[in-house]
Amino acid sequence: MTTLSTHVSRPHALAHFIARHWSTWGVPAVLILLIVFFSITAPSFATLANIATVLQRESVMAIAALGATIVIISGGIDLSMGAVIGLTSIVVTMPIVEWGLPAAVTLPLALIVGALVGSLTGVIVSFLRVPPLIATLGILLLTRGIASIVSDNETISGADLPAWLTALGRGFLGPIPVSVVIVVVLYAIAYLVMKRTRFGVHTYAIGSNESAARLSGIQVNRHKVIVYALGGFTSALAGILLVARLGSGYALHGTGWEFQIIAAILLGGTSIFGGRGSVLWTLVGVAVLGVLSNGLNLLNVSSFYQTAATGALLIVAVALSEIGRRSQRDDSK
Repeated sequence: MTTLSTHVSRPHALAHFIARHWSTWGVPAVLILLIVFFSITAPSFATLANIATVLQRESVMAIAALGATIVIISGGIDLSMGAVIGLTSIVVTMPIVEWGLPAAVTLPLALIVGALVGSLTGVIVSFLRVPPLIATLGILLLTRGIASIVSDNETISGADLPAWLTALGRGFLGPIPVSVVIVVVLYAIAYLVMKRTRFGVHTYAIGSNESAARLSGIQVNRHKVIVYALGGFTSALAGILLVARLGSGYALHGTGWEFQIIAAILLGGTSIFGGRGSVLWTLVGVAVLGVLSNGLNLLNVSSFYQTAATGALLIVAVALSEIGRRSQRDDSK
C-alpha cells in the first residue's frame, strides 16, 4: 500500500511542481525548446535575415499586446485591437495619399482616433455596464465597418509615404530593427508604470477585486476608461508600425489578430480573470507564438495545423498557470 501510494504521489508531485512554477519558468522553457528545435530542423530559421523578419513582424503584435495586457489585468477584455489597427492604417495613409497631408499630421491623428475608440469602449463598459466581451465585439464590428466604408474596402498604396515613416517598420539601428527599439522602450516604460505608480497599483486592485477597490476610494469607472483608452492608443501605434512595415493601408489589416494577441498575453501568465500578470511576460508570450508560427512556416506546415498547435499550447499553458495559482493560494491559507 505504501509502495503504491509512493508511485501515485510521484507523478502528482511532479505535476504539482510544474504547475506551481509554470508562469515563471514554463513558458520561457517552451520558447528555448522551440528555438532549438527549429534551429535544427529548419536551417534558415537561425539566419540573421529570418531573425530580423520575425522581430519586425512580432514588434507590431507586441505593441498591441502591451495595452491589451493592462486591460486584462484590470479585469477587462478587448477584442477590438485588430479592427483599430486596420482603421489606423487608413487614417495614416489616406490623408497622405489622397489629400496630400504630411505624415507628421496623420500620425498624431491616428493615435488620437485609437485613444478615442478605446475611450468609447471604456465608457460603454464602465457607465453603461455592458460586459466587456460584448462591448468590444460591438466596437470591433463598428470600427471595421467604418474603416471599410471610408476606404471603399480598397488597399491604399503607401508609395507616397515618407522614408522616415517606413524606416520605423523596416529600418535598423546597427543590427537591431528600429521597431524592436520602440518595443523595448515602450515595455520598459509600461513596466515601471505598472510596478511603481499609483496607476499600476489601482489597475491590479480593480482586477483583483473591483468592489474592494471602490470601497478603498479608487475611481473605478474613470480608471477603466483610461485603461481602455490606453489599449486603443497602443493598438493605433501598432497600426502605424504595420503601415511603416507593409507600406500600405487596408481596413482589414489586423483581422483576427485579437485572438493571437490575447493568446500571447495568456501564455505570458496574465490571468484572464484579472489582477495578476506582467507586461514583460507578455513579451515572452509574443515571442513563443512568433517563433512557433515562423518555424512551422519554414517547415511548410499547413496553417490549419499551426492554428491547432497554437490553440493546444494556449490551453495547456493557461491550465497549468491557473492550477499553479490555485495551488499557491491554497498553500498560503
